[in-house]
Amino acid sequence: MKIVRGNTLPDYTLLSQNANKLAIAGYLRHEAWMYKPIMGMNIAEVSGEEIYEIPQPVVEKIQRTLKGAKLISSKYNMKKRFDDGKTVIINTLTEAVTILDEKEHDLFLNAGNYSDHSYFEVQMFLLGLLIRENDNESFRLEVIRNRSAYATSGAISIFIYPTQDCNADCSYCFQKNEKKLTMTKETADNVVRYITRNVSVNDEVVFRWFGGEPLVAAEIIDHIVENVSKHFDHKLKFSSIVTTNGYAITDDLIVRAKEKWNAKKFNMTIDGYMDEHNKRKGFPNNGIDAYQKLLNDIQKLIDNEVFVVARFNCDKKNLNQYPEVLNDLLGFRESNKFHIYPTTLRRISNQPLEDYILPHDYAWFYDLVYREMFVHGFYTSIQQILPLRRRGNCMACLMNEILINAEGNLFKCNQHSTADSCKVGDCRTGVIFNQNYLNWLDVSITEAECKKCPYLPLCDGGCKSYRSENKPEVSPCVHEKYSINTIFNLVHEWVVNDGKILRKV
Repeated sequence: MKIVRGNTLPDYTLLSQNANKLAIAGYLRHEAWMYKPIMGMNIAEVSGEEIYEIPQPVVEKIQRTLKGAKLISSKYNMKKRFDDGKTVIINTLTEAVTILDEKEHDLFLNAGNYSDHSYFEVQMFLLGLLIRENDNESFRLEVIRNRSAYATSGAISIFIYPTQDCNADCSYCFQKNEKKLTMTKETADNVVRYITRNVSVNDEVVFRWFGGEPLVAAEIIDHIVENVSKHFDHKLKFSSIVTTNGYAITDDLIVRAKEKWNAKKFNMTIDGYMDEHNKRKGFPNNGIDAYQKLLNDIQKLIDNEVFVVARFNCDKKNLNQYPEVLNDLLGFRESNKFHIYPTTLRRISNQPLEDYILPHDYAWFYDLVYREMFVHGFYTSIQQILPLRRRGNCMACLMNEILINAEGNLFKCNQHSTADSCKVGDCRTGVIFNQNYLNWLDVSITEAECKKCPYLPLCDGGCKSYRSENKPEVSPCVHEKYSINTIFNLVHEWVVNDGKILRKV
């Protein structure tokens, strides 16, 4: 047996969270700006070695606990058997990943038929691959989901659009139909009043600057941050995340972002290699190489201890450029302040559907991009591609999250429309418990297919915004639903080849 990853599920049956403090601290993202579900493990050093050699007194205690209980396979187990006789098992609830040989797999299939459980069955039980017949896994998952959705102890996340205008003209922008306006000083003052009424000096606040392009309205960001901080005598604990195309970054702005906004992270996009990136961004033709500027600015941000997440927006027309872009990013590979990840563009308007990477393409797409990440050294462990249990609910479905657009209106999701019909209030009146608001806060799983789906711990019922669109180019489900076979293959290849993933010839 090879344990690729152990059981990461905190024990929520304990009366005191402090009794399980380490696991829960790793599970609940206590520093919200660091929450990066795309970055691999949220809990460090979970490998399962402790399950290889369990002390005999512990084994005997668990055997006594399980005596007379029938053990069955978890409903969240997924597995694939390979021609060499090895079987990869992934559990989406506990996150355990293991590889069994033929004899072990036969033992696994026949487990639970004895009143006295074997050492192997104890191992499988500790990994969560085997459970008691009367254990209700669905209810356990529901407890975790609800504790996250309605918790008030985490950081308060406030998305703010200082402008809905932009200095780029990206063809794929889902905000093309939004009003192109910049927040006025009067509206910014209303934003300040709304924030100071709804947070206390003891809260942790994460400002998430979005747009449009937020940096073309940097003075509005200054105004809001300075006045909110001043209201609390500069004692409020806050940080900023900036989502930007990078074109308006200057040396002075980096200093402002770090010193005034307490910027911890910049989210930036790459749309292709050199000319392709520049063409797709559609910046003003003023002789600036936007692609090279982006690379230079990433370096400057890293030098200033600001985390950079670079997202490569893939479609079928630029995917072949991904290796070239990775080559240009090699200088950042060793930095713990940098992360690159590939994602698929969704079609906007009436553009040709065949140009886009659709859910049914995800198997070959993730095989290609994951292999390139390993070949270029951005991934060094198979754990970096393993499925992750959802760390809490979607931010749009949390009580302590709100979005403020450039008009000072309140919304819940930055992927959804900011049309007046989608409002949940405004900065003058505050949140209104209308149907829009209640729809986002209702985290119950209503779709029958979701309730019985083994991917539920990964997706939490899927994206509400994407589900409402009902379009073939987007799916509310996690990509693993379509790419799980690729993940199985890569896990098997990693173990068989002693930690190597190669580019396909």
